[in-house]
Amino acid sequence: MHTTEFIWTSFHKELHAFIRHSLKGEMASDDVLQDVFVKIHTRRHTLKDEGKLVSWVWQITRNTVLDHFRTKKQFTELPGDLVLQQEENPFNATFAQCMSPFIHNLSPQHKEAIKKVDIEGMPQKQFAEQEGISYTAAKSRVQRARLRLKDLFLECCAIPADKYGNILDMIPQKNCCCKERPSPHVLVSSM
Repeated sequence: MHTTEFIWTSFHKELHAFIRHSLKGEMASDDVLQDVFVKIHTRRHTLKDEGKLVSWVWQITRNTVLDHFRTKKQFTELPGDLVLQQEENPFNATFAQCMSPFIHNLSPQHKEAIKKVDIEGMPQKQFAEQEGISYTAAKSRVQRARLRLKDLFLECCAIPADKYGNILDMIPQKNCCCKERPSPHVLVSSM
């Protein structure tokens, strides 16, 4: 079981940045971070699966930020991006780093589609124009590339997700090359 000190060392910088952003520079960000770690320390026994440490820590953080807004004496409108951040999962960014070897195993056309549309964020219409194909063909190519990438990854790893599709963990199967990759917790703490 990871200690509170380990969790502090691994997460405090990212959590503090998130809290400062959520509170829009309020001076209370240090206090909220302290509240987060008090909750982590006192509720450590409730985490049954160490593999879910990352999502557990971030859920406590989001809830503590929301509690801060609820308990303010004056009525303050919540920041508009707080709801979006509540649904985000830091593991998704970490997971994206692990996709690189699988992307290299795609055909050149599928690799280009994933790279341009999903990694670089190019709109599919622009991708169609760049490739000299119809918009419908571009959408189909991107969809086929995504499905092939998913198949390649699922041959190697299981990926449990929450109800929003956010990836919670990455579980390498037998004889999987992912076993040599650092654990998601190490990757998140180094972000």
